[in-house]
Amino acid sequence: MCHALPASRRARLAAYLCALLAAAFLTVLLAAGPAAAQVGVEATPAAGGFYRSGRWIGIRLQITNGGATQRVAPSAWFPATQMQMPPSSQDSLFLLPERLLPAGGARREWLYARGSQQDSLRNLVVRLEATGTPANQYPVNRVVVEHGDWVVLGVGRGAESLMALQGAVLKRNPLAYLNPPPGPPGPRPGAEERARIAVTDVDGLPDRWPGLDPVDTIVLTDVSERALSPEQRQALRDWLARGGHLVVTAGPDAARLRTPFFRELLPVEVQETTTLTRVAGLERYARQRGLGGPLVAIRSRPRPGSRVLAGTEEAPALCQRDFGMGRVTFLAIDPASPPFPRWPGAPSLWRRLLADHPREASLPPVYRTLVGSYVAYTVPLAEALFALPQLDPPNLGFIALFLLGYLICLVPLNQFFLRRWDRREVAWITTPLVVIVFTAGAYVLSYAAKGGQVVVAHAGIVQTRAGSPVAAHYGYVGLFSPARTRYQLAAEHGAVLGPPYWEEDRPGVRVLQGDSWLLDNLDVDMWAMRITSLEGVLPLGNGFRAALRVQGGQLRGSLTNDSGLSLRNCALLVGQQVIPVGNLAVGETLALPAVPPAPPSSSGAFPIQSIPLPTGSAPQARMAPALRDALAGLRPAFFAPQPGLRRPVLVGWVDRPLAEVRINHRPPAQSVGLYLALIYL
Repeated sequence: MCHALPASRRARLAAYLCALLAAAFLTVLLAAGPAAAQVGVEATPAAGGFYRSGRWIGIRLQITNGGATQRVAPSAWFPATQMQMPPSSQDSLFLLPERLLPAGGARREWLYARGSQQDSLRNLVVRLEATGTPANQYPVNRVVVEHGDWVVLGVGRGAESLMALQGAVLKRNPLAYLNPPPGPPGPRPGAEERARIAVTDVDGLPDRWPGLDPVDTIVLTDVSERALSPEQRQALRDWLARGGHLVVTAGPDAARLRTPFFRELLPVEVQETTTLTRVAGLERYARQRGLGGPLVAIRSRPRPGSRVLAGTEEAPALCQRDFGMGRVTFLAIDPASPPFPRWPGAPSLWRRLLADHPREASLPPVYRTLVGSYVAYTVPLAEALFALPQLDPPNLGFIALFLLGYLICLVPLNQFFLRRWDRREVAWITTPLVVIVFTAGAYVLSYAAKGGQVVVAHAGIVQTRAGSPVAAHYGYVGLFSPARTRYQLAAEHGAVLGPPYWEEDRPGVRVLQGDSWLLDNLDVDMWAMRITSLEGVLPLGNGFRAALRVQGGQLRGSLTNDSGLSLRNCALLVGQQVIPVGNLAVGETLALPAVPPAPPSSSGAFPIQSIPLPTGSAPQARMAPALRDALAGLRPAFFAPQPGLRRPVLVGWVDRPLAEVRINHRPPAQSVGLYLALIYL
């Protein structure tokens, strides 16, 4: 006999079943969802997203993990189309090492990317891969700026006041160049060079110099050394050495500028905070009166070698010194404190200060040329690498004799012996045998001419100023391979490797940015060379110390080499004069010959074709003419930090690599290098 369950029991049973189903559904959601839905990245470009085509750009990544512990690997690339995913085999990827991100954790990292000139029209995309989850892509917003414009980055309290200069005209370029300047496209003749302003906090400063590559000037207001990480401080030093302009302003705390980082860079010795009622020197510099007090300022004293731009030697208001190819300027008042922000001359002061920096003193290793109405980008500095003996084409006469011998042995000589021995039935053996012997002979002869070792060749330019402890080097490194294979190329000690500019039909490389800059998947054909850019900053110790004077209408003096770089076949350039002075080894002092100083109107092409060349049978002697010819068309502004050629320049050859490069984690079997050194005296 069946009995129906009481209504209360039926209700309880239904509630239990609903709870069980809900728990099961929630378990499935928790097991399948968090990793895919709760791992994300916020990609923020450095310097407000301002980007110059062919240059590096920094991307700050804020990676968060709301799910289980997993490994994450961020990367960046320039997709050919907006919807392209994943990257194709011909795309170059910029990657960070795969790292473990704990559950509920977050990580902040910097990733750097550089596209070709054509990539300036493409999107920049960050791709995040995590274990067990589909890869996600995040677009990075960029603002492509004209290369004639000036990118200014303000950091710290009160830097927002610089935004008033957004779009302001800093310069007008009146010159028309018959040959376009080297590097990315420069300002058009008659074009207005405008200010592009970005403001950030200290966290927005990249930890390597490529993130500051688009920036011309950085203004630090109340930033202390303690607020900067060691990596950020090194990035600022390297960026300065490569031609940046750092402006450091005063503030209420003078002690922050007496720390080792600022003592190394500043053109003044900071003393104490003070209050001024008027700064007439700044009024004259800005050509605007009305800067009344009280003004928060810092009392200081210029260091040897500094230049006082405004004020006096006893009370400098604006002081400047060189650092590598860059400059550091100290503004002795606090621009964030009234009445400076309300002063009508403040915009004029900033415009003059920002535009006075000779940013073109640093040389990018790419040329812009015009072919009819087509703009082409070439890399003539790399042509010097093709002067290696291993890349010489075979002698045409030898090839003709070899082919003639092959044909004689294959047909008439082969038939002659077969008839003489009456063994014509074995022709099917002797004919392939002749082919095999000559094929093996061709390989042996080619091996003897090309060699069986991997060769790494360096070529480029190294630039610095006398008295500077650092130098910037720009150039290329080529990898010659005796067999077709793929390599891993790593640069040590902060040097930066970039993807090839022009090899579009090659498989893309992977630029891994860990402790060392590493290129993976570098495909090289047999007895061929693959070339990529190599840039960095070189410590020089005490550098090159110059003692120059004008006496009796003649320029006289001496130069001491405490840099660690031995220079060969040196020459002193004064205006259009080229005076050979021999070699300058490390630790030596060179007495410079007396020559007339360059006239104030000295200008014209840089006399690179007249400099002495290395001699002998070494590979460097063959590379030197190609390197010199590649630089022959440069306009003076790219060499001289001041207009024309009024400042003496010492040029010499460095016949060794300037950066340590490893092939598949090992030093190369053979390495050669040649750099043209330019020291501005």
